[in-house]
Amino acid sequence: MPARGRVTGTLAGKGSTPEPGHARALDWPYPLGSDAPTGRQERACAACAGVGGVAGPGGSEGERAMMDTPTKPTGGLYSPDFEKDGCGFGLIAQMDDQPSHWLVRTAMQALERLTHRGAIAADGKTGDGCGLLLKKPHAFFSRIAAESKFQLAPLYAVGMVFLSQDTARADHARARLDKELTDEGLEVCAWRKVPTDASACGAVALRSVPHIEQVFVNAPAAMGDESFERHLYIARRRAEKALQKEDEVFYVPSLSSRVVSYKGLIMPDKLPVFYEDLREHDMSASLAVFHQRFSTNTWPEWRLAQPFRFLAHNGEINTIQGNR
Repeated sequence: MPARGRVTGTLAGKGSTPEPGHARALDWPYPLGSDAPTGRQERACAACAGVGGVAGPGGSEGERAMMDTPTKPTGGLYSPDFEKDGCGFGLIAQMDDQPSHWLVRTAMQALERLTHRGAIAADGKTGDGCGLLLKKPHAFFSRIAAESKFQLAPLYAVGMVFLSQDTARADHARARLDKELTDEGLEVCAWRKVPTDASACGAVALRSVPHIEQVFVNAPAAMGDESFERHLYIARRRAEKALQKEDEVFYVPSLSSRVVSYKGLIMPDKLPVFYEDLREHDMSASLAVFHQRFSTNTWPEWRLAQPFRFLAHNGEINTIQGNR
């Protein structure tokens, strides 16, 4: 069988040469030393050599306008179908709804195996963002409440809150969220500084790392679960709207009686290093969604790490096509 090879800087046979800047490596699918079929040669070289009736740099205005019109590639060496980049995500759940630390640990191990789905900065420790969305670990938060000497109602919520490192701005944002929650008839019973280890972060992530706290909110005795979630949503949105022009850091990854989010601009294997809570044996859940972000159309940020409050997705290049 004739040898096949790799050609650098040549786009077609018959001696055609690309314009400067157009040369690139390609897999040459024909025997070495042979010419490509004329049709393939013309399609491959049309953009830079002006063959096959398509204008090159010296073509007429009409021909150049035709080249500037986006068309779907039909026979060239490149196809958009080759693009398959996307986020990595998954879900693990206990069918009998019994929480366990094993499930949380397994979700973190699975997340670590999705590291290849995101980019890594030059510092080797800043990623596109990753995280966990857990069904509320009641045993863990009950212990925190007992140790901190505050009382949780039978129906309570926990909010994960990103605050500014500037003390005055953080105090202002905290007070605003308190006000909105109180205005909704809810009781803010405590704030807690979330234990974190900055050594897990790279230099890039450290430039924008927020101060992270949790807020504990009790529902009134007569309020049901669905109503509680609506009031939490309204309070969060009002706080976000009030602060959006004056505090770019303030963000609420989750505020719910059902789930809690641990996420950030860190590598998957460093998530339990950064968030010390995740290593606690009573950090138990019966459901976990995990996500490694692949950032393409937005620059990586702490707030853009996933999972989000309700879901996770890999909606980058190929999702619509793949779903079809």
